[in-house]
Amino acid sequence: TGAPFRLDRALVLSKMTRYEVEKYCHPHLTEAQLEKLIRSRGSNFESLIEHHQRHKDYERYVIETFKSMGIDTKLQNRSDYSDSWIESCDAVFPVGGDGTFLLAASRVRQNTKPVIGFNSDPHHSEGFLCLPKDYSSRIKDVLRQLQEGSFSWMFRTRIRVTLRCKYSEPPIELTDKKILGTHRTKLNTGAKNMSSAASPHRLSP
Repeated sequence: TGAPFRLDRALVLSKMTRYEVEKYCHPHLTEAQLEKLIRSRGSNFESLIEHHQRHKDYERYVIETFKSMGIDTKLQNRSDYSDSWIESCDAVFPVGGDGTFLLAASRVRQNTKPVIGFNSDPHHSEGFLCLPKDYSSRIKDVLRQLQEGSFSWMFRTRIRVTLRCKYSEPPIELTDKKILGTHRTKLNTGAKNMSSAASPHRLSP
């Protein structure tokens, strides 16, 4: 049993769903066009939307529960997640699965800042790093146990990996790589189109 934990300010880190990644990578497409593109890859569009909605519904449930208990709660996504937000809160609560938990933990550098994960889809995801699945529907119980000190902390060991290579760009996560890769493709395609369009109008020196 630990000492009571005072939680006045909570930072909730949101998972980026597959649907959100697709929307981000293809902002020029209408919903119907995006659906057609996703189906053309053999993906189940209804399942993708259902998963996205399930996560967002649970995310709202987490936020509303925290606020109902008088906790100042901020919601951040992966692109807004920064050191300043981490420093301003008492604890970080990733909502998603193990990937979201690892993202949250990667930015927390002191063992005095708790990272407490909620599995947003316990029926279809294990979430080994998150709280046990039954706590996904018992958020108030979790918060009360924190306030009462009816818990014990689990300290996890991190492994530091150093990459040495000839490339100057720092390593990035797979989701970010997909997003950045899409933008680079657009930029390269745009540059080629501009070049081909401009070539007939070039003037000889």
